[in-house]
Amino acid sequence: MAEAIVGGILAKKIFKPQNIIGFDIDLQKLNSFTKKFRIQKAKTPLEITKANIILLAVKPQNMGEALQTLSPLVSKKNLVLTIAAGLPLKFFRKKLGNNPRIIRLMPNTPALVGLGATAFIATPNCTKKDIQKTQKIFSAIGMVIKIKNEKQMDAITALSGSGPAYVYLFVKSLIEGGQQLGLSSELTRTLSLQTVKGALELLSQSKENPKTLIGRVASKGGTTEAGLKILTKKGFESMIFACLKAAQKRAFELSKMGENL
Repeated sequence: MAEAIVGGILAKKIFKPQNIIGFDIDLQKLNSFTKKFRIQKAKTPLEITKANIILLAVKPQNMGEALQTLSPLVSKKNLVLTIAAGLPLKFFRKKLGNNPRIIRLMPNTPALVGLGATAFIATPNCTKKDIQKTQKIFSAIGMVIKIKNEKQMDAITALSGSGPAYVYLFVKSLIEGGQQLGLSSELTRTLSLQTVKGALELLSQSKENPKTLIGRVASKGGTTEAGLKILTKKGFESMIFACLKAAQKRAFELSKMGENL
């Protein structure tokens, strides 16, 4: 995700390579990352905090250790951005102290192709300029939505954060189903991907809701109706909701665990 963000920033010319500095405790990863984007390389955490904006692309289980190192170094001049799933704002405020300006973001993996969906929430002491900078940075990898209630983040994690995996599973089922019907793997993959891509684009451009568009495909007594009857019988919509609820519950559990770290 860090590569997607930096790649997007550079592609949209939001910052120049010389104005970005990277750091990782894994020297091999750091060398590869900085070489790929031709950005500066920090040798110590102190060099990171010289930047006005600090983006923490650290796994949740390693965040506590990272913040312990950064805590004495972060000052009021630093805006701290975090993309760690499940860790609430209070976790960062507690670990960093001195009432830091923090923005918590939930991007998703389509950011890798510039079509991400990122939701974010900021601590009350963040300025209008902080918000604008954050929106500008993350708009480089897709759409950005500001939320007002951090409790919504668990549902957003379940929907857009985890959502791509559910879409991939659906497409995987289409591909494997087509093969079982006798189509070649290459043909069924091509048709499945284009069908999903086209359907999403039509839905995006249309002023009609999904139910209406379903009706335009499913003529009475036709093939689509026959397939939809099976999905209804098997409880397709109920399964999707149950899936989202389970993901939301797990996101909530991770948030609570984060508060206690």
